[in-house]
Parts: sequence; structure tokens; C-alpha cells
Amino acid sequence: MLKLSPQAKRLWTYEQNPSRKASDQINDVAVDRYDNIIVGGFDNKKNNARWRTEKLNPKGKRLWSYTSNPSSATDKVTAVAVDSKQNIVF
Repeated sequence: MLKLSPQAKRLWTYEQNPSRKASDQINDVAVDRYDNIIVGGFDNKKNNARWRTEKLNPKGKRLWSYTSNPSSATDKVTAVAVDSKQNIVF
């Protein structure tokens, strides 16, 4: 993940590879009213794609991470939204 200023100056870079040996992917990003960034996608822990959502503060520091594998098939977050009460939906 990369955050740029309006003038295209790099503000910060965030890297995460939870699967280490398999591919991980970001599919969507949302920003809440406090400028926190919510990232949604998947990781392939043990070659089994599972939901992965992370929340970063405005400076790119991870606040938390949520993973889930509700099925025996591939599970991916494809869209992320934040409602008026700051709840995260994916």
C-alpha cells in the first residue's frame, strides 16, 4: 500500500505478507471520517484464501487485522465500506 500527497509525493509505504510463500492481495480500500484506512482482500495462509481486513492509522501504522475463513473454498474481501457510525462492512 502506498499513500501519496496531492502533489504525488510519497508519504508512506506499508507492506504486509502474511502468507509469506503464497500470494496475498488487496482488493479494495476505504477511508473513514478520521482518515484511517481500511484495506480488504485476502491472504493465502496454507494455500487457502481467507478474508483479510486491516485498519491503518493516517500515518500507515496498523491498528488491527481481521481474518476469517468461513468456507472450505476461496474467501476474499472484494469491497469495503464504512457506514455513518464508523462500522466496517465487507
